[in-house]
Amino acid sequence: MTEPLSSAEPPSPLSPYVRFDGDDDDNSNNNDSSLQNNHYADGHGRRVAPVSRMLAFSPTTPGQLADVESSFNDDGVDGHSSSSSSSADDHEGVFFLHADSLGGDDSTDNIDVLRTNYVNAESSYVPQSSSRIGIRNLLNLAAFGASLFIHYGIGVWGLNGILPTIREVTASHRTLITPVDWTHWIWAVIYALEGMFVIAQLLPSHRARPVVLQGAGYFFVYSCLAQIAWTMFYSFCMFLVAFIMMATNLVALCFLIISQFVARSRDEGRTEYLLLRFPFSLHVGWVFVETAVNFSILSMHSGWSDGEQLCAAIVSLGSLLLVGSLFLGAQTAKGLVVPAVMIWAFVGIGIALKNPDDSLRNQFDDVIIVGVRRAALSFSVMISAVLAPRLAYIVFDKWFTIRITEL
Repeated sequence: MTEPLSSAEPPSPLSPYVRFDGDDDDNSNNNDSSLQNNHYADGHGRRVAPVSRMLAFSPTTPGQLADVESSFNDDGVDGHSSSSSSSADDHEGVFFLHADSLGGDDSTDNIDVLRTNYVNAESSYVPQSSSRIGIRNLLNLAAFGASLFIHYGIGVWGLNGILPTIREVTASHRTLITPVDWTHWIWAVIYALEGMFVIAQLLPSHRARPVVLQGAGYFFVYSCLAQIAWTMFYSFCMFLVAFIMMATNLVALCFLIISQFVARSRDEGRTEYLLLRFPFSLHVGWVFVETAVNFSILSMHSGWSDGEQLCAAIVSLGSLLLVGSLFLGAQTAKGLVVPAVMIWAFVGIGIALKNPDDSLRNQFDDVIIVGVRRAALSFSVMISAVLAPRLAYIVFDKWFTIRITEL
């Protein structure tokens, strides 16, 4: 039986769609009573229908219909179950069914459905907004809470003077590429934005989105754990392990932003991006900087010669310039966050070396300090020179371009 979408619903760019209802194996005599609460939603500007049993139709293979059963697992994604005792709520999913090639009512009125194999229709699956909170959502909340407590309890507060704070450790181990103190306030912005992400991913409207489940996945948890470990080892001046933990954090965040980019919806709105993806772009940018600084601190703490420490500083600055340049190739303004963070870091390094610490003055000649300072400021100008026109072009193309579509 086919049931077309109601004509009262708003038009969809993916229309027309139809819903196919099949008899429930567990209750074949209930006719359509188990589907009375079915409704259509418009979560992403597309019309969907949550049902316990559907037929998936692929427009690339006209006429081929397959029985599909979907279930939400603990993570809120579709799965398959062979248990006959599962409730209808445990087998509820959303699929997009295209009807361009059905060829009229005669081709669908007398379909004998063979329930032999289930088809994985993940590519057309959209989780319901009313899905349950999954294990990943709860892990994200717990990991972020622990990271926030450790960062401010130990890193900022120092357990009320029991341990040295991050600022105190950094002040006693100044390097040629350590940014000025106020640049580290970016951590407050990062934690505030990631706190908004954690809250948003618990809400029904966001908790089961692919950018959260498949995108952030467990990478956010790994990042938080690495951040916790880095804070503790850094406070104890164990710089080798601290560097390894910061590098691990960087790897986890890189995988996270790549996975989110792949899992993002094509019609991603501004709010969705700011809540679910922007915090990690900012975070990964600053962790690139922190990894370079930790490497420079490690070179000093390991007893490297002044020339070797200068080489480590130059390599670190060059690496940050390379990272900023790679991200400048982004096609949208959303990909330009990391270059902006690089500018923030280079400016902070240049300002810090304007009045360098006494330990740096005693270790390096003024010509070396001035050279590194000018290099950092020059790198910020170079990235800005590319970033500014690209950002201006993207803004004007989006907001001030008149597009004419031929009818």
